[in-house]
Amino acid sequence: MKFFYSSFCLFFLGIVLSSCGVIFNGSRYNASAIAKNHPKATVSINGMATGKGMAMGSFNRKDPIMINVIEEDCKPQTWYFNPKAKTGTLILSTLGFGMLGLVIDLATGACYQPDYKGNPMIERVNKKQYVFSVDYRGCDL
Repeated sequence: MKFFYSSFCLFFLGIVLSSCGVIFNGSRYNASAIAKNHPKATVSINGMATGKGMAMGSFNRKDPIMINVIEEDCKPQTWYFNPKAKTGTLILSTLGFGMLGLVIDLATGACYQPDYKGNPMIERVNKKQYVFSVDYRGCDL
């Protein structure tokens, strides 16, 4: 009986503390950063994921992305990409889960995504995968 009660409480809390954005988007997404035409350049995302020519990692939806690229004997270059709130997710969370759903989506960041519609350097592969293609010109400077 105690197991049943504990399971029911966990299930109930999972339903109550979830909202539209958390259920469908999650609070994280995967990002790939590619330095166009520079396969030997060192690429990092938020100072963490590092690779040659590209980098990948999993990031919080509400946090901005900073991509750094540097190649030997060239100047470093940095790009900043800010997240954008998804209006539809906020409306659906509020309608479906009330103010609690809205607060959960804002707190977890599930209502945010990279601003891919306003930036040609960002490609949305799906709701949990984005590709940032940066045009590195550090060797041209």
